[in-house]
Amino acid sequence: MKMKYKILDHTADIKIEIYGESLKILFENAHKAWLDIINDNKLKINNNELTITIKESSLEFLLLEYLKELNYYLTVKKTILINPKINISANNNVFEITSKVNVIEINSKNISIKEEIKAFTLHELNIINENNSYKATIIIDV
Repeated sequence: MKMKYKILDHTADIKIEIYGESLKILFENAHKAWLDIINDNKLKINNNELTITIKESSLEFLLLEYLKELNYYLTVKKTILINPKINISANNNVFEITSKVNVIEINSKNISIKEEIKAFTLHELNIINENNSYKATIIIDV
């Protein structure tokens, strides 16, 4: 099994390098990295589903906005989005992600958040395609 992501040394923040054989897998692994940073609990899939759709002018902004959306649901809606089924498309230099996820409501008894993410930064944000695989780098302000 190939590595999905790794956390790199960074002063005061979290720097992640994410890997994927395709853009779909890259974004699924980014979702997993986000989930692993914020949560230690075993989360059970349920029937409560939601579809997120985001359009952006670059893959980097698409990744950034997708992770920001996951964090929005966590901090504002008090839900954790898990088990993504992702589709990525491009048309006329517009990239779109559609992610169907399971929604788990947070309450003080069932889930505790281990790391609060303040922001995803543009600093060092990139996605590259090398040797028919993708690698993304993003820094997270915690």
